[in-house]
Amino acid sequence: MVLEKQFGEADARAALPHLKFDDNKFTRGMCELIVGGPEFPGAGVLASLAANSLAAGYVTTYTWKDAARAIRAKQPSIVVRKPKEFLTRDHTAAPGKPKAVVIGCGLSPDDEAAELVLAALQVEVPLVMDGGALAFMNRADVKEALVTRAKNKFPTVLTPHAGEAARLLKAEAGRCAEQESLFDTSDPSWQWVHERGEQYAAADPKADPAQAAALIANAYGAVCVLKGPDTYISVPGFVQESDEHTVLVVTEGTPALAKAGTGDVLAGTIGSFVASGMALEAACSLGVFLHARAGRLAGEALGELCVTAERVLHYIPKAVCSLA
Repeated sequence: MVLEKQFGEADARAALPHLKFDDNKFTRGMCELIVGGPEFPGAGVLASLAANSLAAGYVTTYTWKDAARAIRAKQPSIVVRKPKEFLTRDHTAAPGKPKAVVIGCGLSPDDEAAELVLAALQVEVPLVMDGGALAFMNRADVKEALVTRAKNKFPTVLTPHAGEAARLLKAEAGRCAEQESLFDTSDPSWQWVHERGEQYAAADPKADPAQAAALIANAYGAVCVLKGPDTYISVPGFVQESDEHTVLVVTEGTPALAKAGTGDVLAGTIGSFVASGMALEAACSLGVFLHARAGRLAGEALGELCVTAERVLHYIPKAVCSLA
């Protein structure tokens, strides 16, 4: 049974990290982003600026030329590198110097992006997968890499909207159907796989987002942030209906956030907190809350119809200050 627990203002205030007197840019955490493909450079800009506006002390973005130019012009404190450089650089985290990788905002489903996604899945630091990275989740090699990450306890976050969540569930139902053929119908393992597949096939991210988030988290061994009017955050662990599994829900959202680019801002926001060394569930929940609060503040100041992703980004510091 999936239980919902609200993550509200008091929870966000308690989760908000505070800097130490002797912190430096490395102890605050490094956030690396692989974002902003040639077709959607703006997504990479928004995610990078969001990451640089919050907890992480050092932000590096691996991106293509159009996004690179814009990022350097907007925030020259962000280190910008070519995408291929991610494949050859060291991404391990030193003691006391946390790190995280964000991938997917503005990536197209092509061979170059696939290579980068598979490389990102090999890093031994927390990984946030958004947007274009989620398009590869139906691939066997990507699912295998996710399973390996979970076994090795390398944290992963998935940030689907309802449509992406439906595709993730469908892909898992398909894998269950393939596994059924490995067993005789009289085998208890066949029954277990069959029931699991039916569960994934029947799940509806819009009708029951809490259950959908829990199922996705369990299937992919990752924290699932299911975005919507209310956003649901689930860690892995929901195996069968008889289990009690708690999913956090942030109800601070506003239709002002129903605008292109706001998801990229959220990915950078979450990535920044994850890179600072926060526990994944807390980092995701706080990121979602502040992103939603920024959307509300922007809507109150500008009118809901006039809010853009850029304005949400502008109001994130005000959202943080609202928790003081």
